[in-house]
Amino acid sequence: MFERMTIDGRPFLYPFMILSNSWLWLGLILVAFVLLKVIGSILEKKKKQDFSYLKKDSLLTEAEKSFYTVLREVVGEKYLVCPQVSLSAILSIPDERDRGRYAVSRNKIQSKYVDFLLCEPESLKPLLVIELNDSSHDQAKRIRRDDFLVRALEGAGVAFFPVVIASQYDREDLERGIAEKVGQGHGE
Repeated sequence: MFERMTIDGRPFLYPFMILSNSWLWLGLILVAFVLLKVIGSILEKKKKQDFSYLKKDSLLTEAEKSFYTVLREVVGEKYLVCPQVSLSAILSIPDERDRGRYAVSRNKIQSKYVDFLLCEPESLKPLLVIELNDSSHDQAKRIRRDDFLVRALEGAGVAFFPVVIASQYDREDLERGIAEKVGQGHGE
């Protein structure tokens, strides 16, 4: 079937002679195709496992949505209401030459979020953070977090307004509280 050649007296088959058979080429192509499909399938499965997420039905809980509706009615066009804002989007860290101190400061704000932020509509300047408080805010860990939040925000000139979650909100009290807090935060 193949012509035998010799090199230094030993039999030798040229590789191109073996591969010249069209059935062999077809088999190699088929094996390569199957291997690529299997590898692709494994990678796709791994990719799906690494990034399996579902879209939330809402950014806000039912209690937060209820308050958000009232808050938007109360502030109207005067302020932009932003829900679920990262503290690091509100505060920046002054140019700190001490890298260790900078890292500590950054880590303290990096993964914290506030319930609502009121901003000036045109400049988007942060004015007032509103936190809805339920019974979880009575826990020691939450008290420390809220104390830090108040100090950090007010130190940066952003007012803080805690509101107790309720089934109904007094719109006039809310409007008065916002006006008072924004004035304290030097927002106006």
